[in-house]
Amino acid sequence: MLPYLGKIKKLIFFSVLFVGFTTMWSCSKEATGPEEPVPGDPDISFSFRDANGVLINEELVSYKRSNDSLYVDLPPGTYLKNLIPDISFHGKSIYPETGISQNFSSPVAYTVTSYDDAVTELVVKAGIMQKNNVVFVGNQNKSLLALDALSGQLIWKFEAGGSLAYSSPTYKDGVLYAGCIDEYVYALNPLNGELIWKFYAGPTGIESDAICVDSTVYVGSNDDHLYAIDAIRGVLRWKFRTGANISSSPVVSGDTIYFGSSDNNFYALSAGTGELIWQFTTGGMINQSAATLYNNTLYVGSRDGYLYAIDAATGSEKWKFSSGGISFEQSSPTVKDGVLYMASWYEIGDFSKGGSVYAINAETGALVWESMKGIGFSTSPYVYEGKLYIGGDDGNITALDIATGEILWERKIYHNSANPVAADGILYIGGSGTGYFYAFDALTGKDIWKYPTPGNYGNSSPLIVDQLYEPHHSTVSGLQP
Repeated sequence: MLPYLGKIKKLIFFSVLFVGFTTMWSCSKEATGPEEPVPGDPDISFSFRDANGVLINEELVSYKRSNDSLYVDLPPGTYLKNLIPDISFHGKSIYPETGISQNFSSPVAYTVTSYDDAVTELVVKAGIMQKNNVVFVGNQNKSLLALDALSGQLIWKFEAGGSLAYSSPTYKDGVLYAGCIDEYVYALNPLNGELIWKFYAGPTGIESDAICVDSTVYVGSNDDHLYAIDAIRGVLRWKFRTGANISSSPVVSGDTIYFGSSDNNFYALSAGTGELIWQFTTGGMINQSAATLYNNTLYVGSRDGYLYAIDAATGSEKWKFSSGGISFEQSSPTVKDGVLYMASWYEIGDFSKGGSVYAINAETGALVWESMKGIGFSTSPYVYEGKLYIGGDDGNITALDIATGEILWERKIYHNSANPVAADGILYIGGSGTGYFYAFDALTGKDIWKYPTPGNYGNSSPLIVDQLYEPHHSTVSGLQP
């Protein structure tokens, strides 16, 4: 983003904790007056510490000065909300004072009074170094790939200890997170794929998408636990045990985290402590279906053939929608303009009876339309620019009109259980059966590019960081579109 400008007059040096880098620093000097004060010249410099007092090498920081503002790009892994500045300056005083923690997720104004009582203000605007127009996706070959979103060229590849085809990568505060069947959650630098930290989450592997909210990463594990991990250090904050594996992604709202388990229950916990607030019991397992939160209502599918609307505050049922015995366990709902979109899988015990795509009134649970009857769906719908995209078990990625359910176009790519994501007019999805990862024109379905790989993408959905540096996650993620 911002170029490194080297040494400039009145340069402010920033230093922030970034796990994974080794740093060596000298102590900051206290403010002292010059032998002969220079009128109106309150030069200042900053270094920063995190709450634990760890500093970052200034070579990992870039700066751009414009009038009375300083723009600073900091490395992935920096936590902007709790930084302690050590400030050196020439002058009588500075406000806010040195050594006081500040929230640099918003601009911070510093005022320096010089020895001749002149006042100078500098507004510090900090951000995280990011890369735009990039696609991140995992596959069964133990790889997480970063591809150029416009050309499909490989940028970098990270090798894990097991398949990355079941948990989709997510992105928050400039850090990439991915769960793996090798039993670890990985935090990666999205600029180059370098490891920041990894966390061991039980002996049975991870299918849940890890999500980061504020400074905590939440992820479900096949060892039946939901884990809360310190996003800066990669250490455990708390864990909560259910009666079976947790394959779906959690959702966080305010101080509460919500998630389903294969023990048939849907849980609400304190996000800070992991204490149980309420639980709601369905008639079957909640498998891959991640909940969607809309207007204080949680929507989640179960193997029992029902889509449930649950009051987020109380855990009480508002309504439930029946598929006629077809499981809702594999698909995650999404809501747009008061309409909920969802797909059903198969009737348990009779896989000759496949499911449909539904549009449902989110307030009442009434059916709006049903489409693609009998196909069966192991994926989730994705809504973008007036269209619904979904992969069916017929091997096609299909675009539907969200108002009517009419099929607009379809392409046979044998996607397995990979989910689509769209950004900047392009639809991205893995085609396990064809050995390619695809980028299609979202309007027409025509090829833009395809990247060859023999790896099975399984359930891993792509994550796109668009040209404006905004992340786009799939519907199965708790960081939903």
